[in-house]
Amino acid sequence: ENYIRGMLATTADEKVQHYREAVRLSPAFPEAWLELGKTYFGQRSYEAASAAFEKIPPSSSVDREAHFYLGLSSYAHGDFEKSEQAFEFVVARLPLAEVYNNLGVVAARRGQRKAADDFERAIQNDPSDPDYHFNLGVTLIRNSDKARAARELRIALDRRPNDTEAKALLDSLVPPAGGTTGNPPAAKSYLERLNRNYEENAFRQMTTQMQ
Repeated sequence: ENYIRGMLATTADEKVQHYREAVRLSPAFPEAWLELGKTYFGQRSYEAASAAFEKIPPSSSVDREAHFYLGLSSYAHGDFEKSEQAFEFVVARLPLAEVYNNLGVVAARRGQRKAADDFERAIQNDPSDPDYHFNLGVTLIRNSDKARAARELRIALDRRPNDTEAKALLDSLVPPAGGTTGNPPAAKSYLERLNRNYEENAFRQMTTQMQ
């Protein structure tokens, strides 16, 4: 009953109140822990969110989604190692583009060159998302691969023409007619973009259709 009341509540504080009561009455209620953690995450209470997600056992039906949000919460809290572990848990079970992308973001924050490989896997799974191309472009600039970076940024702009960050970075590599070459290290002022949407159901539907 408290779980349902939490789902129907209109404010975050009310949701927290009901979900906390639900898990107090039933500590092994993974769906309630998941919703409690997501509510905390929405409030930017990242430590509390992580603690809630970690209450969900790996054998639960919502363990993958819980680990996805655990990865986001840990990243926001600055615990990149735990964030990487959480995303790797998910991708080992479902090769979701958003998880590969987020692994790339974490790797970039940790200064790991494998970030480019993670972004390429994300693009292979979902080439239509402009953020994945933007992220790969930023990482390639940091790796001094300007030609490939420019190509990825052009694709990002084709997908999202009003992306001012992608345009600024592309102009720093390939200035518009009559302009001068900018400073490629401008990529340092931009951060790779996390994907905060978990689309397991959409992935499973796509896989079923392909099969």
